[in-house]
Amino acid sequence: MENNPSIKKTEFTGQLARYQQISTALRDFVMKQNLSATIKGNEYINVEGWQFLGSLLGFTAIILRVKDIGEGEHIQFRAEAELYNQQNEKIGYCTATCSNREKAKMYFDPYAIESMAQTRAIGKLYRLRLGFVAKMSGFEATPLEEMPNQATVPKKPQDDDNLYQAEQINFLRRQINQWLDNEEQRVWITTKNRESIAQVHWETISFNAAKKWYELVALNLDKASNKQLQKIRLLLDSPLFSAFEQELVLQDIDNIGKAIATNWITRLEAETKHRTEANARAEVYEDGYEDLTEDECLS
Repeated sequence: MENNPSIKKTEFTGQLARYQQISTALRDFVMKQNLSATIKGNEYINVEGWQFLGSLLGFTAIILRVKDIGEGEHIQFRAEAELYNQQNEKIGYCTATCSNREKAKMYFDPYAIESMAQTRAIGKLYRLRLGFVAKMSGFEATPLEEMPNQATVPKKPQDDDNLYQAEQINFLRRQINQWLDNEEQRVWITTKNRESIAQVHWETISFNAAKKWYELVALNLDKASNKQLQKIRLLLDSPLFSAFEQELVLQDIDNIGKAIATNWITRLEAETKHRTEANARAEVYEDGYEDLTEDECLS
């Protein structure tokens, strides 16, 4: 029975049918979500498309480590990544780099270079394992992020600032969504933050505003420490703050990251000082007012 060719043929046919279904699902998803770009007549899927393909087969890519390998003005990062299956078995490993010596990246900030190295590593992992499925879907097997940018790169950033910023904003949007959609690592931001990000109009947002959202997420990948949370509660436990203010802050306190907690502590300390001084001035004024005669009060 084990050598029966008809059984092996049936198994092969079943696997082929499964991959054909997956390739169709990939094509539909990528086209509907606009997760590809056309370069010289060929379509390339970006990293979100590759992540979707991996999820269909239960594969998960994880960044192992990122290393700064640049020197002087040369900004370069190398990211190492691993691929795991549903049984949590490691089935792939790769490295990827990004550098500001690439024409399309020459004006990128260091954080963007670092993030692109990670993005490339993730896409590369899925490509090495599932490139053939992408080809079955009619796409190229190379992730979009690994392709050289086809746009004309300006000699100076101010010569084509709109093109440069649009590329940067698109990158920041993809990275933010990647973090927020990552089930393996929670992003510690408030519910209001998440709602605000979901309502961002990326087509019209300024680069500085997009960068602030990126930094908010990037700086809050770690949960606030117990010491920070205790400090916030201690500052709020004061008659200087109303019950409404206390409730407003405390309702999301268990969901904030270290950067948000640091910001809250700084603002609460400043507000405590401001209100204490205001109350002191008010008491001095009231004491002086009580010493005035009736005629002086009316004058």
